[in-house]
Amino acid sequence: MFSISASDLLKVLEQLPVWRKVVSMSNEIDALKKRIELLEQTQQQVPKADQCPKCRGLAFRLQETVPDPTFGDLGVQRSLYKCSSCGYSKYEQIS
Repeated sequence: MFSISASDLLKVLEQLPVWRKVVSMSNEIDALKKRIELLEQTQQQVPKADQCPKCRGLAFRLQETVPDPTFGDLGVQRSLYKCSSCGYSKYEQIS
């Protein structure tokens, strides 16, 4: 009967390119899981933002809401949105 120890079997497997690829993929999957977990934690801490119309990044946030310079006496306000990635800003009038 033929018997082989676990350490001898691992030595043989490590010589196979397919086995090295499987081990490499396993390590890569573990690293990706850690990155996803970190991203999910970061997303929970960051205030929600919209997509910037200029750079398409998710850093377009409301900065301030102030009375409109022309129609402020009538209750019209305007909101300033600004992208913290590219600096693009836009005023939006609200009533």
